[in-house]
Amino acid sequence: VVFLSSELEEFLELCTRVMVFRNGTSTTQFEPPYDGHAILNAMFGRRADADLVATEHSSEHEAAQQQGPAFAARYAGGRPVARPVVPARLDGQSLRPETAVFALHAPDIAPGQVIPSRFAEDQRRSPHLIWSGAPDGTRSFALAITDPDLPEEFNFPRAFAHWLVHDIPAAVHELTEGASGTALMPSGAIELNSDFVTFRIPGFGRGYGGPWPSDRPHRYVFTVYALKTERLAIDPDANLIAFAAAVMPAVIASASFTAVYGPARKPLPAPAAAKNGHAMTGGRDEQVRH
Repeated sequence: VVFLSSELEEFLELCTRVMVFRNGTSTTQFEPPYDGHAILNAMFGRRADADLVATEHSSEHEAAQQQGPAFAARYAGGRPVARPVVPARLDGQSLRPETAVFALHAPDIAPGQVIPSRFAEDQRRSPHLIWSGAPDGTRSFALAITDPDLPEEFNFPRAFAHWLVHDIPAAVHELTEGASGTALMPSGAIELNSDFVTFRIPGFGRGYGGPWPSDRPHRYVFTVYALKTERLAIDPDANLIAFAAAVMPAVIASASFTAVYGPARKPLPAPAAAKNGHAMTGGRDEQVRH
């Protein structure tokens, strides 16, 4: 896993190795235990033991002094001087500036906030989702809503899938509220089973199944994928693992946000398999008889 950040606090407790990049090159590497002061100095091009003050010369500045006035002109007061960069292609034509950013949002669900109850538990009403800034070459979209916080007693070794959709046409840039399982779904888009079907929870079928955490607040990750192919070869009863295996090789870009919900207001119904003398094991998404 590669984690990109410019905030020390975000990676000091997460990463097994830290690499500092400057001017497009890896300039320094650190191994635990980390010295945050030294890493911060490296981020600013200073010596590891330099004081973090504006008057302290950077290692880059010292190198500039050794390489002559032309190189030193790139620095002022120990800091790199901003230089204009004109993008160009090898054939001499100008590049179109990339101003659009691929983004996903839900008008009724703010990132980090609580998912409204009309989209949760037994409501089975899918939320309004909008994406924009799709990259060039996008030929279709896929969508996933997953819960990575399933309780340990579920014995499920992956995230719980609440909505999986693929083959959304490239011309489509939103799914309206309540689209799942209705004629409001874009023509050609294919919905897969949620994991409520995997666990044989009654009342659920193909399409959206809202958050229904039994124990505590859970995170729900909303992700849309821009794909380089119009169609994906996915079995109609595929689970999240098969969905990911088909989607990931075709991904050009993805956009996501996370919201929360829980604990549930109503108890989760008992699985139909349990009522019939069966239970579900999460390791292989299959039934085992007791």
